[in-house]
Amino acid sequence: PKTKDTAKTSQAICILAPKYMKVLISTNTLVVALLLCKASAFSPVSKRAWYSQMEITMKLTPHDVMTRSEAILQPLFFPIAFAACFRIGAALSVINQPRLPTNDGYPVGSQILRLPKLGSRIRLFYPCQDSDSKTSGYCTDGTATSDGMAGLVGFRQLGLSFLLAHLADADSGCFENAPPIQTKETFPLLIYSHGYGGNMDMGTYFLRAVAAKGIVVAALEHTDGTASSTVLSDGSRLDFDPSLFSPREGLSLRAKEILEAVDYLPT
Repeated sequence: PKTKDTAKTSQAICILAPKYMKVLISTNTLVVALLLCKASAFSPVSKRAWYSQMEITMKLTPHDVMTRSEAILQPLFFPIAFAACFRIGAALSVINQPRLPTNDGYPVGSQILRLPKLGSRIRLFYPCQDSDSKTSGYCTDGTATSDGMAGLVGFRQLGLSFLLAHLADADSGCFENAPPIQTKETFPLLIYSHGYGGNMDMGTYFLRAVAAKGIVVAALEHTDGTASSTVLSDGSRLDFDPSLFSPREGLSLRAKEILEAVDYLPT
């Protein structure tokens, strides 16, 4: 309610919390008055007496004043610190990862082939001779492959591709383009068809272990848009895009690629 007292505070900002709290902020002092009872229970004279007893004056010192740069940086400190700690923690967690499994069978070679008709890529794992050749990487295309997998699970969109980047530098343990083992024995052929969003590299350690037991493994990379990423026969890159074909057409193309691989690859 308006009284003669409020008329005298022309330089003050009044915030009235209905019936319970009244805060007066002047240019020089901050006055806080908390009413523990309804304001209507006091007469103007009694309220003035109550205020005079409850006034608290707070003076600001230079240390209490925040500069413009501090006002900008202080709200950003904790988000930036959290992001930095998360990045450092992620980097530390993938040191020496993934761990290369031991091989207690045949040495395993690895080659990248392409189907002559449909043009799909194949990563071939096979028993090979002891070789001094270098070993191939876990991801055939390096960071392009790991970024494709990161995009599939939403990491790339959030700027978190580094969570899978360690796969790009990992060792497959397979000798690159090593000559096949010389033996009269014939090895069976296993066609590996990746799932929705997969690629020919995702099962590298498992397929290497299978090939070490005396099985030729052909890991297909389908071109129906269900691979996380692949390189087509014309050199262009095809990222994950299942809308390229209808489910029926995509399944038909995948079946044709598997059948061509069976006819093309030797045993």
